[in-house]
Amino acid sequence: GSDPATLNELGNLAYLVERTGDLAEAERLARRALSGREAVLGAEHADTITSAYNLAELLEATGGLDEAEALFQREVAWCRRTHGARASPTRASTRNLNRFWAQHKRGSCAPKSPNRGKFTTSS
Repeated sequence: GSDPATLNELGNLAYLVERTGDLAEAERLARRALSGREAVLGAEHADTITSAYNLAELLEATGGLDEAEALFQREVAWCRRTHGARASPTRASTRNLNRFWAQHKRGSCAPKSPNRGKFTTSS
C-alpha cells in the first residue's frame, strides 16, 4: 500500500525490526518507507524528512556513512527552509549532524564535499 497510514506503519515496522537486530531487513523497510513517502507525500513533506532521518540513523549504525551524512544534511537543509536557521528543530538537527561529523571525523574535520562543515545555527 502507498497510502500515508500504511507508509507510517512501514516506518514503524522498520524500527521494530531494527530493534530485533535484523538490520538488513530494517534498512530494506526503511528505504521502502522513504521512497513511498517521497512518491505519495513529496520530498519536502515533514513525514518524508522523518523517514529520511530514520534511514540515516540506521545507515550510520550499519556503516553506510556517506549516505547517512547526505540524509542528515537533507534534514538540516529542510529544517532551515521550513523553520528558519534559529528555530529549535533546526538547532536540534544541526547538533545531530555536528555529532555525526565529530563521531566519524567528518565535516569541517575532514572536508570532502563543498557542503560539509557549513551547517551552523547562525544566519
